[in-house]
Amino acid sequence: MLYKAAGEWCRERRLEEEAVEYFLQGSHYESAIALLEEMSSKVVNWDWSNLGKWLSSIPNAILLEHPVLFFSYVNSLVAEDAGDTGKAEELMREADAWFRVYSADMKEEQRHLFLAMAHYVRGTLMVFGHHDLQRAREHYEKVVRYAPDGIRIIFGFPEKPLQPETIKTYKIGLGHAARPIAEPYTMQLAELYRSVNPIFLARLFINYAEALYYWNDLEQAEAYLTEGMKWVEQKPTAAEYELIPGWILQARLRVAAGSLFEATAILEAGMRRMKGMDIPRGVELLDMELIRLQLRSGISAPLRDWMIRCRLNSSDMVSVYELYDYELFARALMLEGRWDEASKLLDKLLYLAESEMRPIDAAEIASMRSVLMLERGEKRKALQQLEEALRISESNGFVRVLIDEGTAVRAPLAELAAAKQRGYYRGREAASLDFVRAILVGMETGAPFAGEMNPLDTVLTAREMDVFQGLLDHLSGRQIADKLHISYETVKTHRNRIYGKLGVKNRDEAVRRAQEIGAQAKETEQDKKQ
Repeated sequence: MLYKAAGEWCRERRLEEEAVEYFLQGSHYESAIALLEEMSSKVVNWDWSNLGKWLSSIPNAILLEHPVLFFSYVNSLVAEDAGDTGKAEELMREADAWFRVYSADMKEEQRHLFLAMAHYVRGTLMVFGHHDLQRAREHYEKVVRYAPDGIRIIFGFPEKPLQPETIKTYKIGLGHAARPIAEPYTMQLAELYRSVNPIFLARLFINYAEALYYWNDLEQAEAYLTEGMKWVEQKPTAAEYELIPGWILQARLRVAAGSLFEATAILEAGMRRMKGMDIPRGVELLDMELIRLQLRSGISAPLRDWMIRCRLNSSDMVSVYELYDYELFARALMLEGRWDEASKLLDKLLYLAESEMRPIDAAEIASMRSVLMLERGEKRKALQQLEEALRISESNGFVRVLIDEGTAVRAPLAELAAAKQRGYYRGREAASLDFVRAILVGMETGAPFAGEMNPLDTVLTAREMDVFQGLLDHLSGRQIADKLHISYETVKTHRNRIYGKLGVKNRDEAVRRAQEIGAQAKETEQDKKQ
C-alpha cells in the first residue's frame, strides 16, 4: 500500500508521471490506468523507451481493454526509430485477434476509435519500420476517416542526440522522399496532427521546409519554416530539437538569397540563446553551420581555427549522429591537403551514411570524394563518384545538395552533362541529363550550357528527342509512354521515325549513330575556331 499512497500523494500535487511510476511499481494497475488515460493526447516527460517500459509492465490482456494505452505502448516501440519493429508487429497481430473476438460487443464509436488508433500505429510502423511514406499515408487517411475528431494517444520525447536537421534524423529509402510521395504524406500527417497533438506540427513543418529546400523550392521552404517556428514557441519542453534545425535552415535560405551577413546574425543569435539555455551541443552545431556557410562563401580561416580545437581524428569511430561533425572535419582535411586522411575518412562516412539510409549525407559525401579524386588527378573516378552523388540525389529530387557544393563541382558537372549528351553515363540507374542541367542552372552558371545546341536537335523533333532520351536511359516503350504521358503506340511511331532518320535498325545502333553525329559536330566546331 506504500506505493499506492506515494502515487496518490504525487497525484494530488499534480506530479502525474511520478504518480504513475509508483502505481505501476506497486501493481496498482487500475490507478495507473485511470491516470494514464487522463494523460492521453499529451507529450509526457518520458522518452519513448521509458514510456514503453512503464506501459509494458501492465499485462497485455488488461491493456487491450484500454486501447488508448495499448496502442500508446505499441507506438512507443517504433516511434522515432525506437527500433523494436518485430515486437510491435507481433502486438498488432494480437490486437487484430482481440478485436475479432470482442468487436461485436463494442459500440460503433469504440470500434471506430480502435481501428483509427490501429491505423495510426501501422502508419508509424510504415514510417520508421519500413520507411514507406506512401503506405503510411494510406493508413493515416483511414485514421481521419474512422476518427474525424481525432484520436487519443500518449507521446514521448525522442532519445536521439540533438541534430542540425530534422530530415537527416529519419531513414530515407531511395525515392521515398521524392516530392510526389512526401508532399501528400506531409499534408495528410498535418491534418492528423492538428487533431491528435498540434505541438508535433512544429517538427513536421520544419522537416517539410527542409525537404522543400533540398527540392530547391526556396519560397515554399521559407513559408513552411515560418509556420513551423510559430509552433516551436508553443512547445513546453525540448524546443531545441526544432529550434536548431529551424535556425540553420533560416541561415541557409539567407545565404541562398545572397546574404551571409543575415545568416551570420541568425546563427550567432541562436548561439547566444543556446548558451542561455545551457545547451552546449546546440552552440556547437550552430557554430559548425556558420563555419560551413563561411567556407561556401570562400572564407576558410574559421574552418582552420575550428580544426585545431575540434579534437576530431580521421581514425575515430563515428556514430551516425556525428556525420555532420566529421563531414566538416573531412572538408578541413581537404583544405589542408591531407588527402590520404580525408580519403579514408570519407570512405568510412559514405559507408555509414548509406548503411543508415541517410541519402542527403551520402550524396554530400560522394560529391566531396569526387572533388578529392579530381585534386589527385583521378578524373575518371571523380566523374563516376559524382555520378553516384547525382543518382542518390535525383532519386529524392534533392537538387540543392549539389548546388550547395558550388564551384568545386561545377566544372565536373558540366563535363558530365556533356558526356551524357554524347550518350555516356546513361542507363536505367544513371542520373538524367535533365537533373544535371537543373543543378547547373541552380548554380546560376548553367544557363549557357543548358542552352547549348545538341547536334541531334537538327535531325530530330522535340518529341522525338524526348523519346530518344528514354531509349538512351534504357527505358522500355511502355515506361517511356508513362513518363511522357503519351500512348505506347505513339512511342512506337516516334521510335520508328528516329531509326529511319538515323538510318539504324535498333536502339544500340541509334546510340552509336548519335555519338558519331556528336563527334562530327565537335570536330566541325573545333575547325571553325581554328
